[in-house]
This record gives sequence, structure tokens and C-alpha cells, in this order.
Amino acid sequence: MLSLRRTSRRGDPRRRPRLSYANVVATLALIVALGGGSALAASQYIITSKSQIKPKVLRKLHGARGKPGPPGADGANGTNGKNGATGPSGPTGPAGATGVTGPAGAGGIATGTSSNVTLSAIQQAVVSATASTTGHQLVIAQVAAHRTSPQTVGDAVGCALINVTAAPGSDVDQSAATFPAAGAFQSNVDLPLESVIASTAGDTITVACVGGAAGFVVDNANVTLIPLP
Repeated sequence: MLSLRRTSRRGDPRRRPRLSYANVVATLALIVALGGGSALAASQYIITSKSQIKPKVLRKLHGARGKPGPPGADGANGTNGKNGATGPSGPTGPAGATGVTGPAGAGGIATGTSSNVTLSAIQQAVVSATASTTGHQLVIAQVAAHRTSPQTVGDAVGCALINVTAAPGSDVDQSAATFPAAGAFQSNVDLPLESVIASTAGDTITVACVGGAAGFVVDNANVTLIPLP
């Protein structure tokens, strides 16, 4: 270690020098410069962050990694979220294939009407209807006729039901109505007819009537065909 010697301004070597503040400061500065200050400073260094320590030193400071702990219990289910907004409608799909044709439905009731038909002494068709099914038809008809004057006792109108397609000329349920006694006024008669007639779908069933030479008129006539099971 260096020693300091102070000489007297007067050149007396026996005189002992005094320490001054400047001498102390200079001596400490020299010690720090030579390395002593480094040791002093190191003994008072404070670590405030891991970044001040070298990584390899940190690795040595860490202990061995422990085994993983057991899994924790499942947490409670969260509440359901709100329903989302309805999305836009999708495009229209292609048209489906045409279905098979269904079976033909059962035939319905057929009807026919007529009015103001002049009769003669020869049988003629007054009203007709076409059968819609094959089988038996319940045929119901009504004829309203009148006779103009002069009238003769015994004047009458006769009508019948005929399947003119399958059995022309075969009268069924022949019916006749006689006009009242002769007089100067017009008289009227009604003829109801009803029968069951066999037919094929498409057959024409007619109400045919006959009157006299002149003055016999059918005011209204109707016929109804009802298919029977």
C-alpha cells in the first residue's frame, strides 16, 4: 500500500505533516481507481430485476420441476346465450316431379231438363241424361203437360223410360195421365216416373212421351240418374 509523505514548505524533514480534506479525498480516489472501490461498490449492490442476473445463473437458481397436479373440478355450466336473429329465407327449391295419376273417381249423379216440347201421336224423346257409371241407375223423372182446347174426353199423355243406347224401343215404367173432361179451357197433368235401369257408362236414358194429333205440350220435364252400389 502506498504511503504519503508531506514535505514542509520550509524544507524541514523532521516536521510531521497534517492531514487535510483534500489529502483524504485524493487518497480515496486513488484506492477506487486501483480496484478497492470495485469491492466496496459490489458489497452494496442491490438487485431489483431478474434482467440484472445472467440467464445461466437463473437456471441454476431454479429448483427441479415438480409433477403436474391433479385436474381441478369442472366449473359450473354457463347460462344459455340469447337466440340469434332469424336468417334470411333461402331460395325457392326446384319444382318436384309430377305425381302419378290417381284412380278415376266414382261417377256422380246425372240430370237432364227440358221445357216447351210439342207432342204428337208418335212417341218422341222429351228429356235425356247420360249415365256416368256402369251398373244400375235409379231413374226418377217428372213430366208436366197441358192440353189446349178444344179438348176431347179421354185425351191423355203417355210417357216411359228408355235406355236408347242399350235397348232402344224397350219401354220401362210406362205411365199415362188423362186430361180432365172436355171444356173450353186448358187443362194440365203431371206424370211421375221411377225405375231401376241397367246401363253402361255413356248410355243415354230418355223420357219418351206421346200425345195426340195437336194441342199436346210438355211444359217442363226433368230426369235424374243416381248410380246404385
